[in-house]
Amino acid sequence: MDIEHTRYRFVIHHLNSSNSIDSEEICFSSPHFPSTKKDEDFIEGELVIKNPDCQAIPEEKVKICLEASFSLSSQIYCPVELKKFYPISLSINLNATGHCTYLLTNPNEVRLIWEKYLPLILQKNHEFHHAINWFMRSLKSNDSIDKFIYAWITLNCLYGYLSNTKGHHNGIRSLIYNNIPTMPVKEDIVRKHRTIFEFLASLDLVDKRNLTNWSTKLKDSLVNNNINEIIENGVSAIAIVRHTIFHGNVIDRNTEAERCIWPLNHLNAEILKNRLLKQ
Repeated sequence: MDIEHTRYRFVIHHLNSSNSIDSEEICFSSPHFPSTKKDEDFIEGELVIKNPDCQAIPEEKVKICLEASFSLSSQIYCPVELKKFYPISLSINLNATGHCTYLLTNPNEVRLIWEKYLPLILQKNHEFHHAINWFMRSLKSNDSIDKFIYAWITLNCLYGYLSNTKGHHNGIRSLIYNNIPTMPVKEDIVRKHRTIFEFLASLDLVDKRNLTNWSTKLKDSLVNNNINEIIENGVSAIAIVRHTIFHGNVIDRNTEAERCIWPLNHLNAEILKNRLLKQ
């Protein structure tokens, strides 16, 4: 059987990789690591795409898949510069007016995500593809309310598809109590975003339909350091922020929305990776 090989080179600015990755399908590194100087903080690498059916994969799909692979691992969005392989050096141009360097702490994870996600992106209407699309919209958006709404829609897609339940509370319970994501990952989410959960617990976020005060419930779970309940009650508290914004009261909840983006996108990324890597 004939196999078509398509080779690409790529560069990602403002992102450093802590290690080099070298596999048959993807390899990359940060040539100047750990430098964070403006002209030295980038990842460069190569892709080799093997198509047994000799059908070319559109370059745009390759770019989408590669950006998603790095974004799911890092939970930030850095655009990928992608070019088909030619025997010339790839130029590196930095056009950003500001400068910030991010660190990719688990580069091997990108390789695993890439290998799993590329086949799925070629399947039309695959549920994961829709969820990752919303996840990427959240990372790419420059508007905090849009980022928050897209992150919430991503979570809706995930619990709807993976738990087959209705409502965010039942959905998130179904996932976290079935070890999606795993306990070490949930502990990491709580550790990194504890100050945000504490902020939400200090508010008065009440579900007016049943008078449940999710801020109080979140505060109790933080005191008890119950990881599952912190995430469960934290998502339910965020849902009250979402409900207020969806009904037009953006000004009063803008600050909360800006903070809620971070735990939501972290949770979404980990749920996606958990399921994606088990495909």
